[in-house]
Amino acid sequence: MKKYVSQGLSREEIMDCPGRDFSEYAWSFRTLDRRLRAFGIYYTDKRVSLEEVQHAFRKELDGPDLASY
Repeated sequence: MKKYVSQGLSREEIMDCPGRDFSEYAWSFRTLDRRLRAFGIYYTDKRVSLEEVQHAFRKELDGPDLASY
C-alpha cells in the first residue's frame, strides 16, 4: 500500500489495488483509511491549496462561532 500512496494515486485509484491484491478481504474507503493508519501510511492530498489549509487552521484557532448559538 505504501507503494500506491507514494506514487500519488488517489484514494479511488488505490481502492482498485487492494481488491485485486488482497481479494480475501472486503474493502471500503473506511477500511482503506484504517489499514493505512495501522501501517503508519498517511495519505496527503496534494490538490488542497495552501490557502485552504491556512483557512482551516485559522477557523480552528478562532474557536466556535458564538454568534450562531
